[in-house]
Amino acid sequence: MKVSLIVPGSVSDLGILGRFGDLVAAGVAHRLWLGQMTHIEPHQVFGYLAGSGLAFRAGTAVTLASLRHPYEAAMEARSAATLIGAAYVAGFGSGSRRFVRSVRGGSFASPLTAMREYLTVVRALLDGDRLAFQGRYVTMHGALTASADPQPEVEVGAGVLREGMASVAGQVADTAITWLSPPTYLRERILPALEAGAYRAGRVAPRVVSVVHAGVARRGRDPVHQAVTAAGAHLRQTHYLEMLQAAGLHAQGSDVPGLAAELVAEGVYCYGSPADIAESLDRWQHAGVDEIVINVAGTYFTEGPEAALDDLGEILSYISAAN
Repeated sequence: MKVSLIVPGSVSDLGILGRFGDLVAAGVAHRLWLGQMTHIEPHQVFGYLAGSGLAFRAGTAVTLASLRHPYEAAMEARSAATLIGAAYVAGFGSGSRRFVRSVRGGSFASPLTAMREYLTVVRALLDGDRLAFQGRYVTMHGALTASADPQPEVEVGAGVLREGMASVAGQVADTAITWLSPPTYLRERILPALEAGAYRAGRVAPRVVSVVHAGVARRGRDPVHQAVTAAGAHLRQTHYLEMLQAAGLHAQGSDVPGLAAELVAEGVYCYGSPADIAESLDRWQHAGVDEIVINVAGTYFTEGPEAALDDLGEILSYISAAN
């Protein structure tokens, strides 16, 4: 199992971003992931870090498809892979209906169709295909300008919360990226849907990458408060609540502290010693996850970057030594 890290939230301090990148460049983490940052554009962060001399694998988990046409998305993914000189995962999600309305003037009547078209076009462009594609939401006539030099591999990833999107990812994506998803739910609901979608499309099912919140237990820390701080915004969104309800949690958007406490109790928010956290992360591996992405947002947003980097370093060092 690969163990990676994600930079919490929209960090804009380039020195701090570089220190997260150092952990990957040093080999204690497999890949550096960024989410849809708003203070600074994630692909430009990768370019900056590569220009500073770091060598690292990278990925986005996830950027929002509504912000860019698939042609631009494919160009950005190829550019990022070229700049870092290593395998890159371009992860995309549709975002909430409210967000889509705010940037498009209306939400997708069928988010699954929109993402199927989007991912299909991005993958085809990266493969060098010339397209004459006219979909319900995506239009693409043309191709990326061919590169004269060999390019690092680019995987096209899909943000997956529920079975419908898992089926779409199984049909068209290289990677399924999950967030806040309990391992039992992944094993029993998401992986079978990925396999079924892949079977219908006559292809191999995508690998699964799971972003998992974690925090090292220390004097004075409250894991429930950390979980609220790290994931509270997600826990108020309908699509996350529906996923957690399907996973068997008593998810109610009006009781974020109660839901956060349940995440801690169920080990979805991994809290304890580095050894405890490593043992907890094994549940995702046993569920069929290929790559775990550790997210120390709870510590970052309650105590700052130094404490978060300390947590991350201890967790990764323990896992590296144990393996």
